Amino acid sequence: MAACARLGISHSHFLGGPPVFTRSDRDKAVWFEIYERERCPSCGTRPDEWDPAKGGHDHAYVAKLHKCYGCAEQARAEKRITKEMGAGVTPKLERNPNAR
Repeated sequence: MAACARLGISHSHFLGGPPVFTRSDRDKAVWFEIYERERCPSCGTRPDEWDPAKGGHDHAYVAKLHKCYGCAEQARAEKRITKEMGAGVTPKLERNPNAR
């Protein structure tokens, strides 16, 4: 359903059918929206994943450390910006032509 939403096509069309939205497609789209809205905007998990009464587990996830070098570069730039340029300026990562 995420691919269908991204592409703006019906589920039945995604599966090879004609490019129309059936009642079933509309129902799936509405329920997918409801399902996605229940996600935490910060961590991306859903409450039922943590609730044993709803088939989840109170230790459904473990936090693993991950370093994103792009995020680290942006954080360094943000620190410089705040110090040197003030508010309203944000960094944008661009490909370094000298890097392979």
